[in-house]
Amino acid sequence: MRLNSSFAVRIIVAVLTACVTIWTGGMLLTACLDALKLRDPAEVQATILDVNRQMVTSGDGSREQVVVTYEYRFEDQRFEKSTERVTLYGRTSGVYDRLERSKNEGRSVPCYVSRADPSLSVFSLEFSLPLLFVHSLFPLMFGGCCVLMIWSFVKEVRQHKTQTGKRARG
Repeated sequence: MRLNSSFAVRIIVAVLTACVTIWTGGMLLTACLDALKLRDPAEVQATILDVNRQMVTSGDGSREQVVVTYEYRFEDQRFEKSTERVTLYGRTSGVYDRLERSKNEGRSVPCYVSRADPSLSVFSLEFSLPLLFVHSLFPLMFGGCCVLMIWSFVKEVRQHKTQTGKRARG
């Protein structure tokens, strides 16, 4: 079966679009699953070992990222983490200042730990619905494009088969 040369390029674009859909959808699903794990968190005291503010630059601009190293105890187990995830799914503004102040003053700070997975912890349970909505647009948009591309491929293949079948009979 021979189709026009742009067909292969369009298939590659469709595969890349599907990959982006799966990647962004996976990130969104992970955030939602973590939110479910932290529905009934245990509040423990954490000791801040280090906290930094970093600017992360990507194709859509730059954003501030808080990287914190801390330790806490939960059910007689000690956990030490270094992570850039300080909130459940919200903005990090204000969290950095609170963590930096606690570190400098040698005070512990409240930390919310999942009872189901004690290695999952955050400093703020803020769950930003507008942020969730914006992030859900990416998998929806790319997924919609992928569905439209697949639909056009199927339509083109069917047309091609119909035309070649008519030529063979005629």
